[in-house]
Parts: sequence; structure tokens; C-alpha cells
Amino acid sequence: MPLSLLQDASDTLYLPDILGVKVGITALAEFLEKSGAFTKSGAPKWNASTIEDTLLDHFRGEDQEDQG
Repeated sequence: MPLSLLQDASDTLYLPDILGVKVGITALAEFLEKSGAFTKSGAPKWNASTIEDTLLDHFRGEDQEDQG
């Protein structure tokens, strides 16, 4: 869960605590990435490896249900 990333950096989610240390800034960046915040759809962005895996699964037919 993305929120737990921030709670690991600051139990109270107090922004000065989060932004005051490198661990907090890293946690905030990871939270924003995993939460999909500031994306048009609100969904997390795909990275290159996810897109590649999805395409490979598609061409292998793993994304389709058995039609037998």
C-alpha cells in the first residue's frame, strides 16, 4: 500500500518530518509514483519492463482466456 511508504518515514505523516530527511523525500517520491498521483488517469504509470511483459504475454496468448 503506497501510504505505508510514507508512514515508514514519518508515523504522524508530518510533512516537515518527511521533507527534512533523505529517507522521507525518497519515500514521498516512491509514494507519488506508486499512487498514480498527478497522472491523467489517476493510475500509476507503466514502466518499460511492465509494458514489455504485457506485450510479450499478449503475443504468447496469455492474456486471452481459453476458447476451447
